Amino acid sequence: MTKARVFPHLRASDTAIEWGDWVVVREDGSSGPVEERLTSWDYHSSVAFGIVLRVSEDELLSSAGFSSLAECDLTVLVDCPSTGQRIHRRISLHELGEGESTVTVATPPGVLADRVRLSAHVVLNRALLASGNRAFRPSSRLAESPSKTVVLEGELHRFPTETISFSAIHMEPAAWAVRLDYGSLSDSFVGSVRLLLNADHPAAEALLETSGDRAAILHSVLRIDVARQLIGTVAADEFLDLDDADPIALDDGSLRAGLESIAATFLSMDLASAIEMARQDPSRFERNLQVGFEFLMEATQ
Repeated sequence: MTKARVFPHLRASDTAIEWGDWVVVREDGSSGPVEERLTSWDYHSSVAFGIVLRVSEDELLSSAGFSSLAECDLTVLVDCPSTGQRIHRRISLHELGEGESTVTVATPPGVLADRVRLSAHVVLNRALLASGNRAFRPSSRLAESPSKTVVLEGELHRFPTETISFSAIHMEPAAWAVRLDYGSLSDSFVGSVRLLLNADHPAAEALLETSGDRAAILHSVLRIDVARQLIGTVAADEFLDLDDADPIALDDGSLRAGLESIAATFLSMDLASAIEMARQDPSRFERNLQVGFEFLMEATQ
């Protein structure tokens, strides 16, 4: 049975707004259509998402019962369920006018994880006198775009990764290993951390896949294990000095910045609190990791 949503007021007709593609704009200014998975993304990335649209002024006003585009706004939303963040941009349709436009909303680094849901809505921006069936309450929805979900996690190539033969370097035949080599938390994250995938292991091919049930299960296990090893290794460092790196500089590419981002995104706490939990209550630390990473949730849906 097809479900139909009934509204208590007039809405814009289906031909009043032509919704185009969703686009992504990267830090270097390059742009392109949004795919199902956002590649070359990490927690320090600052990207903008936008939608292409074309407004027919006469059709919108006549179908919704308004006299001016100045009474209507376009709101573009970026929702991230994993972090509870909603980022939005609101702009008047009068400012856009007729013809094709692209409206983008910028997302700051460190606030997104796992996936985002993109949507755009045309809403009434002011209170009007009630007149027939036209909308008169502020924020009444008049039209909405098709939504799009974009996966941010699971792209192993964004993490410092190497695929090598463990037998060739005389390592135990594990599926992967995490190397963390640092002298200070101010050291470069990319230069200090390395995920090694064992080319000899039967799971090696699946670990490099970016879609499919097999990849979803392995990536779910891999992501939580990488975070566990990184924070666990730092927590076990008896010479650790949390004051040797600026905790405010969360976008400087340092090891401290990367670990702070992981702790904030998946444990909802700062690095110091995560280290304290790993030291004092390892079982609770493990449970919080599973919750934060939604462990095996994608693989079982």
